[in-house]
Amino acid sequence: MPQDENARVLGDRLEILPVAPLLAESLRRIVAGESVAELFGDMNNK
Repeated sequence: MPQDENARVLGDRLEILPVAPLLAESLRRIVAGESVAELFGDMNNK
């Protein structure tokens, strides 16, 4: 999605993060019957 307006307003405080690798790994784990929660295990400790 274009972020031109947000980039103009927020300047260098806006960081675009790629999520495709995370989405792909999540789908792979779902298909393989593995835990997806492990991908996000450290999020509560930050």
